[in-house]
Amino acid sequence: MKTSIFIKSYKDDYKWLRYCLESIAKFVTGYEQIVVVIPEDELPHLLIALRLSDKHYTRVTSKTSIVYFGNLTIAVKEVEEHGNPYLFQQVVKMEAWKYTDSEIICYCDSDCVFSRPVNISEYATDKPLILFDDYENVGDAKCWKEITEKTIGHEVNIEFMRQHPFIYLRSTVQMTCDHIERLHGVSVSEYILSQPGTHFSEFNAVGAYAYLCERDNYRFAEARQQTGHERHVYNEHKIIQQWWSYSGLTKEELRKIYEVLYDFVEFTEEGHAIVKGDTHIGQWVKENRRLDFDLSATPKFLEMVKEGDVVVDCGANIGAYAHAFAEKIGESGKLFCFEPNPKAFKCLEYNLHGRSNVVLVNAAVGLFESEATMSEMENTGASFIDENGTVPVRVVSLDNELYGEHVNVIKIDCEGTEEYVLRGANKVISEYRPKLILEINDGCAKRYDSSADNIKKLLIEYGYIFKNIYDNEPMEGDQYDIMCWHGDEVVKVLRESQEQFKPQPVKTISFKHM
Repeated sequence: MKTSIFIKSYKDDYKWLRYCLESIAKFVTGYEQIVVVIPEDELPHLLIALRLSDKHYTRVTSKTSIVYFGNLTIAVKEVEEHGNPYLFQQVVKMEAWKYTDSEIICYCDSDCVFSRPVNISEYATDKPLILFDDYENVGDAKCWKEITEKTIGHEVNIEFMRQHPFIYLRSTVQMTCDHIERLHGVSVSEYILSQPGTHFSEFNAVGAYAYLCERDNYRFAEARQQTGHERHVYNEHKIIQQWWSYSGLTKEELRKIYEVLYDFVEFTEEGHAIVKGDTHIGQWVKENRRLDFDLSATPKFLEMVKEGDVVVDCGANIGAYAHAFAEKIGESGKLFCFEPNPKAFKCLEYNLHGRSNVVLVNAAVGLFESEATMSEMENTGASFIDENGTVPVRVVSLDNELYGEHVNVIKIDCEGTEEYVLRGANKVISEYRPKLILEINDGCAKRYDSSADNIKKLLIEYGYIFKNIYDNEPMEGDQYDIMCWHGDEVVKVLRESQEQFKPQPVKTISFKHM
């Protein structure tokens, strides 16, 4: 029999849904379809939360889209919501049989993360498993007894909302709806939405109907939940960890999710996320016992930033400098971080979690929008865009991403593609004349038919003066950092002294990403 995973979600839960879907991709087999039902017109919000672009979905009908999330293909259904939001999501779950033709429906909430490998079809082999406990042993969950008895019209002495996932025959869900409609003389939607407050429990309603009317089609087992336990049961059937989305996603909860999903992430004693095995930045964060480990360059960078600024960090890695920028600009500022390396990006997400003034983009920055590949290095910060790389990455331009944002400062450390980042920010630079912080790495630049001289010449053309971040240090050698200021009058005076830069003409590099 075919099985569908069914999830009802909405905008405030999308930050959870992303991890739920990642856990399905990592651990779950034995299903044919994932169905996600969301409120009408929320598809753009869903795509943003999942860090997807318009290229990652196909509109099938006005209310149905196919979304491609990693290796998952998801049927997204949009519904017009009305009435009490809690009760309406109960309606959608009771009517899940309308959204899929699979014989088995596996319900999973947005704030659930699968925690180990599982073949969902095995849970429905022969007969689906329903867990229960006597109402005498369920603590506060006793509140569902009277509500469920009213819904079903029969005495119910056991509670069925024990732990996710809840797996039912599609026919059982449909027959439960039919039973409620016959009993109460109104549609199941009308009945649920007429209840006060939160007085409906979808899994207790279906579980009770299955127990009373379809017992031969299911296996029933005691969950043996400890009374008052907040995280549902821990038994041999547990394959999901559930949090409570209404309480917000704390950093402590996020760490637990990371420990389940990302074996490439290591946490330092101070609680910072680093890429496991990283030979440079991760190691330095551990050794210095702080995320902003670079006590030499960081203060220099921060001289360029003031409270309330809009700052852009191209090549943010795990957030060492981004953390310092976010602290300096405060809540009145805004920070945009771009990082293509998927492992470093996950660490960046964790390290900057909870900051409302930060926007994170899992992409490389270049001349225009495209796709590319990356070669990963043991020194994570030295991973680079490479036409022979094995890690697919998205490439964006700052003009496309940020034009309209009054950018004050841009930091660029992109392992040789700095020239293309600058050229792809032509409108932003011309309009807002932001201060710039650049790594100059001549050896890396030459990988892309660029050079340190080309970068400097381009800066002069844009109207910038620049210096080594360290006073009295020359701008020479293979690798160093510079600070750049725009100033027409000053540039006129200094232009003659910088005429020694005679770069080669810009060439078109041999692969499509930049």
